[in-house]
Amino acid sequence: HLPIFINNDSIQAVVPRESVDEIVKATYNQLKKINIVLYGLGKVGGNFLREIIARYDEMGFNVVGVADSSGVLAKIGGFNQYDLGIILEGKKEGRKMNDTRYHDEVFGAEHLPSNDLGRVRDMEKGDFVLVDASNDSNMLSIHAQALHLGMDVISVNKTPYALSVEPDGKAKQDPEERRERDYINKVFKAIFEGR
Repeated sequence: HLPIFINNDSIQAVVPRESVDEIVKATYNQLKKINIVLYGLGKVGGNFLREIIARYDEMGFNVVGVADSSGVLAKIGGFNQYDLGIILEGKKEGRKMNDTRYHDEVFGAEHLPSNDLGRVRDMEKGDFVLVDASNDSNMLSIHAQALHLGMDVISVNKTPYALSVEPDGKAKQDPEERRERDYINKVFKAIFEGR
């Protein structure tokens, strides 16, 4: 029951002095969300999601999509902490993101192909971060797509960046792999030069 004053471009509230820091932090976290698309729910990805659930209202993180090899489970506005708990339980049961039971358990959840980051990004406003906690060697193209869409990328997955090596220690010269790496390098270069 604190007095609140509103005009065209601001809201003013009278609050107890000892609550100012807490209120500013809570307001900031509500206004400045960091939207996350998480690839991989193994040990690292699962622990990351558990940490978000445990500190859901403190950190300002908003998980909009969770992906595995079957695709991305995404939700307009992002998942709440209960939704994320259901997703983690499903993972314990061995379920994939394309499991139709998620549509009954998580209101508004939608399954999309793994490479449909544009639709996932359009589900929320603000900054987006792709977190790659997978061990998928094909994630480099997903990273490039995320960067092209203006997302930041955090990856603990070293596999896409590693070269194939022959038993004698020399790098393999697979022409298809070489063309793909050259293309991705051009995409990265264009993105970074454009910033």
